[in-house]
Amino acid sequence: MLVTGHPNTVIHNQLVYIRLADLGWDVSIVVPNRWADDYTPDGYTPQCLEGFYGRFGRARIVKPGDIQKHTYVSPLTRWIREPHRPDVIFLEHEAFSVSALQWGQLAWRHGIPWGVQGDENLDRPLPWPAHVIRALTIPRLDFIAARSPGGTEMLRWWGATAPADVVPHTIPEWDLPPRTDDRPFTVGFAGRLIEQKGIRDLIAALRRLDFPFRFLVAGNGPLRDEIAAADLPHGTVEMVPPGQRPDDLPGWYAQMDVLVLPSRTMPTWAEQYGKVLAEALLCGTPVVGSSSGAIPWVIELTQGGRVFPEGDDAALAKVLSELHADPALRAQLAETGRANVVEHLLPRAAAKKLDVLMRDAIARGPSARLLSRRPPKAQRPVPTALSS
Repeated sequence: MLVTGHPNTVIHNQLVYIRLADLGWDVSIVVPNRWADDYTPDGYTPQCLEGFYGRFGRARIVKPGDIQKHTYVSPLTRWIREPHRPDVIFLEHEAFSVSALQWGQLAWRHGIPWGVQGDENLDRPLPWPAHVIRALTIPRLDFIAARSPGGTEMLRWWGATAPADVVPHTIPEWDLPPRTDDRPFTVGFAGRLIEQKGIRDLIAALRRLDFPFRFLVAGNGPLRDEIAAADLPHGTVEMVPPGQRPDDLPGWYAQMDVLVLPSRTMPTWAEQYGKVLAEALLCGTPVVGSSSGAIPWVIELTQGGRVFPEGDDAALAKVLSELHADPALRAQLAETGRANVVEHLLPRAAAKKLDVLMRDAIARGPSARLLSRRPPKAQRPVPTALSS
C-alpha cells in the first residue's frame, strides 16, 4: 500500500502503518517535505517513526500548513513505478482537497484502487474549486475510511457510494501511568486554547463549583494568558509548560480526576473526533465532553464518561460536582473507558479495519464509474452532534 497525507507529518500518527505491516502489508508513506501548524508556525521537516521499516519519502509542496490547499509539485508518478507499484493507495485527505485530486487522479489513471479519509461532519460552505474537486473525486472512490459516523454521513450526503467504515484516528499506545491521590480534585483540559474548544464555557462551569479543586491545563493558543488569569472562587489554575513532548502527556493525564472537552460547534466546524478523550481514557482518566460533533460518539463507544449540552455551563458544573462526589463512579468509568479504547480505538483496531477496506477494494478492482454516472445523494444528515 501507499499512504500519503499531512497527518503523518505528526510522527505518532504513523503508528497505524506499523500495525498494518504486522498484518502483512508492505507500506510506503509519502509526506510533504515541509509542514507547519499552530504549535510550529515556522514549519518543520517531517520525520519517520522509529520502528517503521517501509519506504518513507518527502515530496515537495507549496502552501505547507494549509490542509485543503497544499499542492504537490514533485512528480508523483515516481511513487507508483515498479518495483514499488502499490496495490492500493490511501489518501489521508478530504475528498475536496487539492491533494486528493492530485493523488486520486493519478491512482485512477493507473488503475490502482484508492480511498480517502472522512473527517468533515458539517456541510459547511466551500469555495467553488472545492466543489469541483469533490465532484471529480467522489464518484471515483473505491473505499472510505471515515473518522466518525458523522464523517460517513457527510460523504454519503455528498454522493459517495463506495464501501466505508469508521477507522479512528491514531493515538499512542501508552501503558497505564502511575497515579497519585495526594492532591486536590483536579479538572483537566488538553488541546488548543482557542474559542471553538469551549474553554470559556469550562471556566464558567468551574466558577459554579463549591468545593476546592485544581484546574490543570495542557495546551497552547491565543487564550492561554486569559485562562492563566482566570478567577476561580474555589479553585487554582495550573498551566502545563508549553513545548511538551507527546510522551510527557500520560504523566499529566494521570494527575487529572476528570478531563473535559467542552467544544463549541461553529458555523464551519464541529469537533471531528476529540483524540484527547481517547488519550485520557487510555491513561485511566474519565472524561466529560460537550454534544459537539463526534464527542458523544466517542464517549458512547468507550462508556468512559458523560456528555453535557454544548454551551451549558450549569449542566457541566452539575456533572463535575457529581463526579467529584462519587470516586467509585470515576473509577468505574476509567476502567471501562480504558478497556474500550484498547478494543476499539488503538492503532491495532484501526489497522484491522483499514486492512479489510483495502483488501476488499483490491479484490473488487478499481472503480469504473464515470463522472456522467454520478450517484444520487443520500438523505441529508442533521449537522449537529446528535447526527453522530
